[in-house]
Amino acid sequence: MRIRLLVSQEERKKLQKELENKGFVIDDRNYDYTIVSNSPVDKIIVFGDEELFIINPNDVIYFESFGNDIVCHTIRGDYKVKYRLYELEHLFNEKGYMRVSNSFIVNVNHIRSIKPTINSKFILTMNNHDKVEVTRSYYIMFKRFIEGGM
Repeated sequence: MRIRLLVSQEERKKLQKELENKGFVIDDRNYDYTIVSNSPVDKIIVFGDEELFIINPNDVIYFESFGNDIVCHTIRGDYKVKYRLYELEHLFNEKGYMRVSNSFIVNVNHIRSIKPTINSKFILTMNNHDKVEVTRSYYIMFKRFIEGGM
């Protein structure tokens, strides 16, 4: 997992020490500081208004795409992520996450209920009560997943 941050030298030292204590490696290139995880994805860095947060992937309810922006909806709030949706799909594909449309990846452990519709879609109600639609393109894959047991 790679994340690029533009930070001051002072912020870099603070952030580097904190992240190295949590198992990250810092790679400097062209004054951009890239945080590289040295293990399977067991944490994700998200962006609040003026600070970064380290989130446990189990706390993520779903990822949502708005054009070029990706929002991570968690049990604590909503944060921006500097990844593309296809990158998140690849990073979390074996961690209980599933792509359900061109705009959503859900954490299957946070699905509260599943409602089938007449037009080959599902409406998922997540633990935070948000509704997420499984589109026709992903319907068969999601149906197999349900039939296999969550």
